[in-house]
Parts: sequence; structure tokens; C-alpha cells
Amino acid sequence: MHCAQQHGGSDEGRVLNVNPSQSGASPIEATLIPGDGIGPEIFEAVQIVFEELRLPFAWDVQQAGPGWRQFRSSATHLPAETLQSIRRTKLALKGLLTTPIGGGF
Repeated sequence: MHCAQQHGGSDEGRVLNVNPSQSGASPIEATLIPGDGIGPEIFEAVQIVFEELRLPFAWDVQQAGPGWRQFRSSATHLPAETLQSIRRTKLALKGLLTTPIGGGF
């Protein structure tokens, strides 16, 4: 397996390349929001699939913030840096995020 992702520590704001040289194509810039809970684990599986398909992504890893607490204080789950990354790359893959149970959100 040829994952460029380093385990241990924060990947926020770091660009991760997934086999760009194997496909011969230029890497496709995309924002990755790994999520929380099982979200990062699911992304690891997705990354393996992308590698096997030789899809050349350059991930700009961003966070969705502290979830429900952030939403209640700012009416958004996404920090400004994450929104800027999405606007720049025009492509995002979001992992699972904690969702509050019940209520009108």
C-alpha cells in the first residue's frame, strides 16, 4: 500500500497525495474532511480503493470543527479555513460527523 498519510498527529491543512505518479495524470486537488468517530477509519478504506483505482488525488485535510458545540455558537459546523479550502479546490469529500439526535437542525 502506498498511502502518503502519516499516522499520529494532526493532518489538518496538510496536502496528501494518493499515487499521482501511477496514473500519469496531474493530481486532482480536493478538500478532505475526515470527520469524527468512525469517519477517519472509513476514509482510510476509501483511500485504499482510490489507490487501487489509481485515482490521483492531492488531499487538503481540514476539520469540521468541534461539531455540535461549534454549530450552536456560530451556526456552522465548518471553520473558515475549511470553507476556504472547499472554495479553492471546488471538490470535497466529507467523512461521518456526529449528528445531534432530535430537534430542528
